Amino acid sequence: EYEKPKSRLPGSGGANPIGSLAKRILLIALHNTRSLAEKVDFITTPGYLDGPGARERWGLTPHTGPQVIITNKAVMRFDSETKEAYLESYHPGTSVAEVVKFTPWKLKVSLDVHETEPPREEEIRVIREIVDPHRMIQIYEKRGYV
Repeated sequence: EYEKPKSRLPGSGGANPIGSLAKRILLIALHNTRSLAEKVDFITTPGYLDGPGARERWGLTPHTGPQVIITNKAVMRFDSETKEAYLESYHPGTSVAEVVKFTPWKLKVSLDVHETEPPREEEIRVIREIVDPHRMIQIYEKRGYV
């Protein structure tokens, strides 16, 4: 409820325009019931809202929205018809059961669910040299943000 949110932060820092206008959105989060939520009181960055067609009904560009959620336990993608997140893969050292346990909604599991493949050398190079040369992901990870 907007008038009585559980918490209210000072601003979105551009998250709304990014989430509203970007062709593809990649979410990186810790996999727990605090970072992931089945339902929220207030939306800063719109995903698929209440399902298929919702982004378009709210005037957002068609065929945009979140593509993937990457957590410390798994990779989740979105069903092209229902727009619902589903488990694509689980990271080494975890399991489907553990991912489901720490997901606060009834997570659907792909028929082709598998262990996440480790990154190839070229992918690591691109992340370290091009995507994140200042190692911000590591800084956020140490602070417990991802």
